[in-house]
Amino acid sequence: LELVRRLGELASLGRPVILGASRKGFLGEVTGRPRAERDAATHACHAFALAAGTAHVVRVHDAAGARDAALVIHALRRGAG
Repeated sequence: LELVRRLGELASLGRPVILGASRKGFLGEVTGRPRAERDAATHACHAFALAAGTAHVVRVHDAAGARDAALVIHALRRGAG
């Protein structure tokens, strides 16, 4: 969690940041869910980083869900819809 919270420090180096938190163990520790049931937690984690502008690319298992989450974040950031 601390690494995701502090991604801005990596992003400040001026290089693209790739976040691959998909279904990771720390999400299971937070939610208590087994690996196969962590997609919502994954999307929340990635949404946090995308909304903060600290992640440029995310690695996921549920591509459709991640795409939808990213589209909503981008629409909210630009005031669309």
